[in-house]
Amino acid sequence: MRLYDSLEMFDTGLSHVRKWMRCGQAIRQSTRLPLDTAYSLGDSLTFWAVPAGALADDRYVGHRRYHTVLSPIDEPLAVYVRAKTALRPAGAYSDVSDREWFGLPNDDEEGVPCVVPVGGVLIMEECEAMRINATPEAVGRVSVVRVTVEGFTFPNK
Repeated sequence: MRLYDSLEMFDTGLSHVRKWMRCGQAIRQSTRLPLDTAYSLGDSLTFWAVPAGALADDRYVGHRRYHTVLSPIDEPLAVYVRAKTALRPAGAYSDVSDREWFGLPNDDEEGVPCVVPVGGVLIMEECEAMRINATPEAVGRVSVVRVTVEGFTFPNK
């Protein structure tokens, strides 16, 4: 997990790598887009804006082929982050959706969530799973970007 307090800090640290430069552009664009409408830059990056409640789930979710990048637009976002190896599988991996679901081990506590500030950026690594701490009714918008874990560049982009 990498947490940046602002998009400017994210740009300063990562914009020299093309896929992260494109990610910053996608976050900026998603703040002006209609909710729940996905856009893409080829197969390497997809982005959209959703209400935080749409991301809420009792389970942790992880991905294998894409980093999940979250940037709250209206309200801070609380996210629980755990290593996949510290969680209990709660469903099979889907190659179609690139999702695998997890639950907490029976004797483990949730812990303290990471709070992503408005305009901040959270990057989830492929070895981690997350759970958004929001109610299904939460309406604060969140930019969601899925960025390929492969390579350092976007060829032909």
